[in-house]
Amino acid sequence: LPQLIAAASPTHLALATAPTTGSGPITYTLYVSADGGAHWSLAVSDPEYLDAAAPGSAFLGFEDSLVGRWVGFEGAIWTTQDGGALWTRRPFL
Repeated sequence: LPQLIAAASPTHLALATAPTTGSGPITYTLYVSADGGAHWSLAVSDPEYLDAAAPGSAFLGFEDSLVGRWVGFEGAIWTTQDGGALWTRRPFL
């Protein structure tokens, strides 16, 4: 279930899953809405493997109406520069 929410504007919203504890496979997801939450679409599906020793923190937020970042899995940061329509993954481990 999504655990994080952020707004680029009143109409552009993002919902995402956050890290969880345990071990094994998991898929982190990020959904976006361009109509104030009336309709949602899957923007990111990131299959990963849980590490029981990982810190388990997350972040989803927008700097302004275009630029936003999501850290679901502790080894990557996802960035959007168009209000949430397109997200790009960059590993940081």
